[in-house]
Amino acid sequence: YYISVTDSASLFELDTVEIIDIPEIPLPIDTLTYCQNDTGFLYYDGSNFNWTPSSGVLDSVNGIICFITDISQKYYVTMSDSNGCTVSDSIEIIVNPSPTANVTVTDDSVFTANGGFDSYQWYFYGTAIIGETDSVYIADAPGIYTVAVTNSHGCTSISDMIHYNNAGISDYKNIFSIYPNPSAGKLFINANIKENVLIEMLNLQGQLVFSTELFVDGHTAVDVSYLAKAFYFLRIKYDNKMEVRKIIIE
Repeated sequence: YYISVTDSASLFELDTVEIIDIPEIPLPIDTLTYCQNDTGFLYYDGSNFNWTPSSGVLDSVNGIICFITDISQKYYVTMSDSNGCTVSDSIEIIVNPSPTANVTVTDDSVFTANGGFDSYQWYFYGTAIIGETDSVYIADAPGIYTVAVTNSHGCTSISDMIHYNNAGISDYKNIFSIYPNPSAGKLFINANIKENVLIEMLNLQGQLVFSTELFVDGHTAVDVSYLAKAFYFLRIKYDNKMEVRKIIIE
């Protein structure tokens, strides 16, 4: 821009003024949501950024701010350019609580995760067990188990490892076939052994709702028609071995 100053004698002087654009802080949004103890990242273009508060900020160089999300708070950023111009902005970090996954083991093989979560997923050696998304799981093989729980905020935590060492289970697989499933209340058990076995049914809370000892000889019927319509775990024990199936009563 040009500036001209003229006095009463019509004398004037001409000068120039340069208008410099105010720098912009390219924060993408005003609010970000994380789960507790996640590591958050913000990417930006430019340099000479100053973030406050500094608590929780792990790094703020090379175009990245890295921070630990332990509490909800607002971060303020100030940027200065080479012309001495300064601009400020802020972003609010909302931290949702993460769940705590605890598992209790009862009756040797019944794993029960603490309740109140939106979803569950059981794992065997780190691989998701297909269809096992209830708070209770009955182990049917020796090995290492974990469970992931997710709360209403979408935050997920994984339990400590459960080392299950009932070596007799694996030898007992496929001795029995159970049908129909779903069932209207009468189950038929086919077995390639002739022995006394203990048959138990547990609900999804891990509570024992049916127990009987009977002699299986090829084709054996079990009446559980008095049970409510629901999912159950059917457990067959014999000679320190065990087989577990998920049964639907409808």
